[in-house]
Amino acid sequence: MTSEIVAKILIAISQTLVIVIAGHYLFKFTLINGIGTLLSMIFLAIVGMISFLSLGLFVSSVAKNDDAVSPIANLIMMPQLFLSGAFFDIEAFPIFVQKIACHLPMTYLNDAFKKIAFEGGSMWEVLPNIAGLLAFALVFYIIDLKLFKWE
Repeated sequence: MTSEIVAKILIAISQTLVIVIAGHYLFKFTLINGIGTLLSMIFLAIVGMISFLSLGLFVSSVAKNDDAVSPIANLIMMPQLFLSGAFFDIEAFPIFVQKIACHLPMTYLNDAFKKIAFEGGSMWEVLPNIAGLLAFALVFYIIDLKLFKWE
């Protein structure tokens, strides 16, 4: 499991660098605090990857076969995409949906990226988001250790 996590961390770092470089050269995006913002974004990408990998391992553990993995993953991830503020402002949803949306891991990650990349926030400002992502990861890694089997 550790080798899987390390491999995914390297992929997350690479993807973050490609996205930031493409944003800079293709869309003239500049990082508010320069290299500090880049390092913060890489750190957030790693924390996000660790968190969502725990969910991916959970899905692969409960799926009966390879064909079931994608539908189960989509069932979990698609609502998060819509409710996390990635596409729509969370305040546009009814109050009871907002209460759920505020505690989704993707909401924690989106909010942290927005504060760092667009508002010039510090890592201290997004510490609650990081804590939420790591708590989510911890719970699912504990479940994964009980359920996951190499086949």
